[in-house]
Amino acid sequence: MRDHLMQAFQAGIQAVQPDRAIRQFVELNVDGCKIADRCYSIPDLRILTVGKAAVAMATTLADLLGDKVQQGLVVSPQLGQKMPANWRSVLGNHPLPDTDSLAAGQAVRELLVDCTTDTVLLAGVSGGATALLIDPPPEISLNTLRSIYQTLLASGADIIEMNAVRSRLDRLKAGGLVDLANPAQVVGLILSDVVGDDLAIIGSGLTNRPTAHNTLIGSNHQACLAASNLLESLGYQPEIVTTQMTGVASSQGRSIAQAIQAAVPGTALIYGGETTVTLPPDCSGWGGRNQELVLAAAIELQNYLAPVWIGSIGTDGIDGRSPAAGAIIETQTYEIAQAQKIMADDYLDRHDSYHFFEQLGQAVMIGVTGTNVADLSIALRPK
Repeated sequence: MRDHLMQAFQAGIQAVQPDRAIRQFVELNVDGCKIADRCYSIPDLRILTVGKAAVAMATTLADLLGDKVQQGLVVSPQLGQKMPANWRSVLGNHPLPDTDSLAAGQAVRELLVDCTTDTVLLAGVSGGATALLIDPPPEISLNTLRSIYQTLLASGADIIEMNAVRSRLDRLKAGGLVDLANPAQVVGLILSDVVGDDLAIIGSGLTNRPTAHNTLIGSNHQACLAASNLLESLGYQPEIVTTQMTGVASSQGRSIAQAIQAAVPGTALIYGGETTVTLPPDCSGWGGRNQELVLAAAIELQNYLAPVWIGSIGTDGIDGRSPAAGAIIETQTYEIAQAQKIMADDYLDRHDSYHFFEQLGQAVMIGVTGTNVADLSIALRPK
């Protein structure tokens, strides 16, 4: 059953790969290019991609648009393949901004310094953009900004609440990028990592202005649907319970465990969204919301007998402070761990879910995926 969960996770991730998504919406033609449902003359085409999917977005756009691109800028947490000479790649940091993130903000200003009415700025925005690219006003220091980000990350606030705050501390966010590019036409290709796909929240609203033309090219719903189709092909009766799961990770884990135990054999329950974890100031545990959700589910399952499997991953391949994307457990995980004197309750209390799953070999290690549409949780009850 672990293999079935892994196949479903991979199907979900592949469905929202930036290359596939962008090729559905961008097309070069004799008059310029068509982006979504509009055609643009592009005598001065500039491209900015920012976020965890920035490298994949940039390489695809460079391949599609070639020498039509006058200037390109890629802001990502890792460098990708070599770009054409008129493209620039810069690093930012995530989840806490740093001097690289500050330098990335300056690079954006340099990209847009001389825009005219002939300029089209094509902005590819994906999850992680908020921290990777910053441009705070002079009265807010980098140390102050980092402290605010750190407090928000440990607070248990969800991404909607966090980005509502962070967008007010930055001159590029909340539509500031559009203002900076004025009088250029701004076109946004948005890969959503936010529950509800609110453009004001994704990337803290870099392109959120009525004058910009924004298109959603990928979302959590697409990932859930692809996972559902894969599981149906394996003989399950899948149900997408929600694509807007929020709340406390451990509470949701217990609820999922209860739901799959109550389901009929052959059921697959699919959940998309993004939960939260509130960390104490002195927390030294390793893990993330997905592993915490699954660990709480494992503890809940000690009260049941039916064989089930539950897994949860971050679609970017990274779960909090750990190298894992998430974890997968079965009904007997709690008892197996207890027999090895690995006490699940203690690890949950310490928010140290990664080291619990690492010892049992149940962490999901898939590496950076090049995309990000929040989290995917799946529960299976085989026939």
